[in-house]
Amino acid sequence: MQNTLYVGLSNQMALRRQLDVVANNIANMNTTGFKGEQSVFQEYLEDVNSPFGDAAFVTDIGTARDTAEGEFQPTGGPLDFAINGSGYFVVQTAEGDRYTRDGHLTIDATGRLVTRGGDPVLDATGQPITLDPRGGPITVAADGSISVGANPVGRLQVVRFQNEQALLLRGGSLLEAPEGVVPEVTRDVRIAQGMIEGSNVNPVVEMTRMIEISRSYESVTRLMQDQAELQRSSVERLGRVTTA
Repeated sequence: MQNTLYVGLSNQMALRRQLDVVANNIANMNTTGFKGEQSVFQEYLEDVNSPFGDAAFVTDIGTARDTAEGEFQPTGGPLDFAINGSGYFVVQTAEGDRYTRDGHLTIDATGRLVTRGGDPVLDATGQPITLDPRGGPITVAADGSISVGANPVGRLQVVRFQNEQALLLRGGSLLEAPEGVVPEVTRDVRIAQGMIEGSNVNPVVEMTRMIEISRSYESVTRLMQDQAELQRSSVERLGRVTTA
């Protein structure tokens, strides 16, 4: 009976983690450039000295990111950019370079092209991009080259990764490359100006998953309660027999 409780507890912990991931997907279904995630589970056997053999436990070993492209949404904004195909914009933060597909940008008080969080977007040389809207309309070519009026001012840096699953989510659609994961600068890129990429989260699918996880959690909880009650009853009967 103890084995049942331990196995049930491991299932509850895995389901709770899965619920957190689904809840985060739902919370970011309107976040520009956000990629949905799913929990990845693994079964492992534990020798519990049981006559019925090893006990099978479950643990979550991480999350898998859905890298499918989200739907492009036209905005008409000159500082809204979407990457057609694979790739990420490079953003300079206080914690180091970060990567995102959120191209809903703006210009700060110093003229730098920045994210909505105020972090500078880098050009192909790894430097912040400075724009002066007074010089004329801002245009971006398909290869990421930026011009103000007739004057070219730089090119958006877009990088790719051999293993996108290794990137770590750092809030919203901002990603971090852990040590050893090196970005590859690419010129084979297509930028759409006046567009943003929406989240690729399907809210109907995620709500269905949440309901299924909640039901599974409740089912495991009832099983554990039944086992605990059975154990309590067994101890009480054993106590009456011993004292008789």
